[in-house]
Amino acid sequence: MTTPLVRIVDDDADARSSSSFFLSMMGLEIKEYESAQRFLDEDDMNRPGCIILDVRMPDMTGMELQVKLNQKNCRLPIIFLSGHGELDLAVHARKRGASDFLQKSAKPERLL
Repeated sequence: MTTPLVRIVDDDADARSSSSFFLSMMGLEIKEYESAQRFLDEDDMNRPGCIILDVRMPDMTGMELQVKLNQKNCRLPIIFLSGHGELDLAVHARKRGASDFLQKSAKPERLL
């Protein structure tokens, strides 16, 4: 049986490392991606797990990646992280199937 994988897609290296460190300390397997395109190019989306996705990234935003994943019928749960309290984006992300939308300043326990 394949263990679930938490994928962290964020252009901010410090944010990726912080989330990755906390979640790996909780016993989860983590894979980091610095861009949405790198995630699309390298990830095995058939492996169970979830995606922790930054909203604002250069080249392809998290919202644009969510649309592409929906078009590919990817069923991995998405948790958006945003550095801003963007209510409209949160509503749109949830309507498109995101599991949650959290601010980056949220307590790590909430992310878990």
